[in-house]
This record gives sequence, C-alpha cells and structure tokens, in this order.
Amino acid sequence: MWTKLFWLGTFERAIKTFAQAAVAVLAANSVGLLDAPWGAAASAAGMAAVLSVLTSIGSATIGEHNSPSLVRTAAPAGSATLTSTPPATPTVPPGPMP
Repeated sequence: MWTKLFWLGTFERAIKTFAQAAVAVLAANSVGLLDAPWGAAASAAGMAAVLSVLTSIGSATIGEHNSPSLVRTAAPAGSATLTSTPPATPTVPPGPMP
C-alpha cells in the first residue's frame, strides 16, 4: 500500500470519481452553465473522491499487491483463469479456391 504505484492508481480513481460525480450533480439539475450549482457539485464530487480514496485504502489488503483494486488481474498459480479461449482455426479444404 505504501508504494508509488498504489497511490498513482488511487489518485487516478479519485479524479475519475470526482469528475463523474460532478457531471452527475450538474446533469441532474439540468440548468444553464452560469446557473449551475457549482458549490454543491464540488462538494458532492469532493466527498465522492474522498470515499474513493478510502475504498482504495480498504482494498489494499484484498486485491493484488500495489493495486487499489479489489480484484486480481492475474490468477494464482494452478488456478483456472477467466481468459477467453482462442478462436478455432477454420478448416479449408485442400485444392484450388473456387
């Protein structure tokens, strides 16, 4: 949790959450740009960003090492993975193409 990679991921998530919450508050009010409740939007977005950071810190011991995510991107050795199977190669009959 105390690595640069962890905090970069955490702050990236917080910035995205801030932007999403701000847009949601502004869109919900459906007012003009000059009449928008910028204070309320900034307040709600700031709280969402703080919650994002706290969630990332809480996830530090659950997910992958150095990641603020709850999920692991690599499966432990010997376990099944969720990767897709490669596509089957088409069979082409021998001979000239029609």
